[in-house]
Amino acid sequence: MGNDDAEARRKRAAELRKQIADIVGSKDDKTGGQDSIPTGQDETPRRNAPRVHPISPREFIEQRMRELDRNKDEEDDGKKQP
Repeated sequence: MGNDDAEARRKRAAELRKQIADIVGSKDDKTGGQDSIPTGQDETPRRNAPRVHPISPREFIEQRMRELDRNKDEEDDGKKQP
C-alpha cells in the first residue's frame, strides 16, 4: 500500500507541476507544458520593465514639507499684494 501511495503522490505532483507550468509559462517545464507545443511563430520576448522604487518615508516628508512651504509662501504673497 505504501508503494501505491507514493506513486499516486508522484503522479499528482507531476500533474500539478504541469498545471502550474501551463499557467505561468515556465521555460523549465519538462512535463510538456506550453513550450513543448510547437507554434508557427516565435513569441515576442517579455520586456524588462524598469523597477520602480518608492521614495523613503523621510524623502516623502521632506518633499511634502517643501510643497507646503511653497504653497504657504504663495498664499502670503497673494495677501500682501492686494
